[in-house]
Amino acid sequence: MGQSSKIRTPQRVVNACVRCRHHKIKCSGSSPCTHCQRRKASCVFAGEEPKVQITKRRLSELKQRTYELEKENLALQERLKGKQNAANIHEPTRSGACVDHEYPDFSFSTPGSTSDTQVGVESPEIQNSLSTGPAEFIRDITGDLHHLGHTSNWSLTMRLLQMTHQNLYNSPCPNGAHHVDSMTYDFGWNGIRHAIIPNIRGLPSLDHALFLIKATEFHTSPMFHLFDEKTFMAKLYWFYEDPVERVHLSGLWFIHLLVLLALGKAFHGSKGTGNTPPGADLFARAFMLLPDYCYLWKEPCIAGELLSSIALYLQSIDWRTSAHNMISQAQRILLVHGFHASIHPDLTDMAEQTRRRKIWWTVFILERRLSVLMGFPLGIRDQDILTPPPSIPESQSQAEAAIVHVKLSKAFGHIVDTIYHGSGALGSTFVKTAQGVLHDVANVASELGACLPLPGCDSMNGISRHTAYMNLFYHDCIILSTRPFLFNLVEKCIHPEVLNAPVPASIKGLIEICIESARKTAYILEEVMDQSLLDCFLPFHLESTVSAGLVITMALMINPAFVEVYSQTMQTLFRILDKMIDGGNLIAVDQKNELIELQNNRALLQPMNNSMTPDQGIATQITDDHIPYIDAGQNSGRSGPPSMDLGRDKSYIDPIFDMSPSQIMSVVDLLNTDDLIDWITLSNDGG
Repeated sequence: MGQSSKIRTPQRVVNACVRCRHHKIKCSGSSPCTHCQRRKASCVFAGEEPKVQITKRRLSELKQRTYELEKENLALQERLKGKQNAANIHEPTRSGACVDHEYPDFSFSTPGSTSDTQVGVESPEIQNSLSTGPAEFIRDITGDLHHLGHTSNWSLTMRLLQMTHQNLYNSPCPNGAHHVDSMTYDFGWNGIRHAIIPNIRGLPSLDHALFLIKATEFHTSPMFHLFDEKTFMAKLYWFYEDPVERVHLSGLWFIHLLVLLALGKAFHGSKGTGNTPPGADLFARAFMLLPDYCYLWKEPCIAGELLSSIALYLQSIDWRTSAHNMISQAQRILLVHGFHASIHPDLTDMAEQTRRRKIWWTVFILERRLSVLMGFPLGIRDQDILTPPPSIPESQSQAEAAIVHVKLSKAFGHIVDTIYHGSGALGSTFVKTAQGVLHDVANVASELGACLPLPGCDSMNGISRHTAYMNLFYHDCIILSTRPFLFNLVEKCIHPEVLNAPVPASIKGLIEICIESARKTAYILEEVMDQSLLDCFLPFHLESTVSAGLVITMALMINPAFVEVYSQTMQTLFRILDKMIDGGNLIAVDQKNELIELQNNRALLQPMNNSMTPDQGIATQITDDHIPYIDAGQNSGRSGPPSMDLGRDKSYIDPIFDMSPSQIMSVVDLLNTDDLIDWITLSNDGG
């Protein structure tokens, strides 16, 4: 009995190293263990040490700080390496220095690889690789550098082309950056201003001018306010009474007239000659007459309307940098004159207040849209704007639509400021940020559906230009906020051997939302095309087409099994591009060629991914049996993509495409940061 009382109680033996315990993976128990040997990492077994308890929040803060310090150290090493090598840049590079690998924020070492940098491996952080890390650039055929913006469709196309070509041929894409700013169209002016005397040579007759101005109004109103009809039309009739004499008395108004007439010619379907855009003769004359900013700011109302019109024309001919500069000038002029602030009703009459608000919100919306298309930071914060949305007494429905337009534009800006924030410190909050942004966008959907609903398949009414624009804008917001997750999976699919962890259902849900918005975009654009309302000049239909095409292409990269369904959507998008090309849009030619090249690269990548074992890669995880499709009502039990033909049959819109706000939010609420961190961690550790 004495001896038995001396028998020690068995104690728990620590048979897992610190690293395996931290990542919650099975440890071999040997020293060093199998995982640490594979990763060339230090293998440490914890002894009997006193435990220190801290809160989860404090632990998260310490992890975040450690990650930030490692990130800063990595950036310093890359900058030093860049200075030492002084290498030329022939592909998308970071901070102006050539690197041997792309997208380091999501680079995952394969088993057995030797890597001195374990930031992406050791840190369980979820980030938007489209915006975090050092800036990316690409050289054009002349050797000039071009920055790849975070939210730009063109930049995303360049990234995907470079990434797929590099993976296929281990070399930069030779066709990279052949389609860059202001290279497609030339309106015959070298930018040097001389003493220009206004003249009326070649000016349309009064009835023709009225027709062109009405064409401009039809294509841009009520989405954008480009001129005040009452004051502008009164001066138009006054001008045509004696144009030879009164051209010298018209000032900015005559320049404004030339720009509106140029837009009218472009909208009317006139094709340019060669690489000269339609209306170029009138627009070039207006551009040469445009005074300096020092004089423009003195007439804020007409300056805001004029610069908005110029920016819209320049953006439409792919002179994006100049367009952004013009709309930014307009915004600064309006800020100087307090258009963003609430003005006392005693200072101006109701008509003047309404005009000021319409001008401000047009400039605000255009600045947001053009900044996102360029991938630039926004010009003004929402909290600095005090003026209310425009009131339209003559049309309550248009007033409600204007409020929705403002809300969507603010949501657009919120996406850029949060999901595409370039600090690199988003960490695990990235998922929660995306969750909040999608909630904001979904909250606008009910108001949009109330004032500008899409007609159903059995509706006798066609879709209006205004309805199409607003609903396309809504889906642009959804795609912009979810495609970083899709791009993340594409990066992993390009290197499928490194991913063994299952993809969380919440990620699949986000991918589903993104893809469904792309398909809905294709449906809306096809409806618009069938009604001969497809805009072959303004940039928004083209940008929506390209954005949807990029999403579908990335979806096919993730799982080639979707090709039978989603290739139909791609055919629809290519038909839309062909229609724009037939309408004389040279930019659509370049965009179509880039999408075709991406499709070819995707087809070449498919056999490489199929050579993996069945338990490898993402395609085996994201299958048509596992993506939780969003259904409405009677089809709620169905999973997998439906069999469809997008040709003339529009039945595919019901019920798959009816994503109500509550259905979107139900998918968004599935997001669980801890599960996603485990997914990233397990993916990096290889099991």
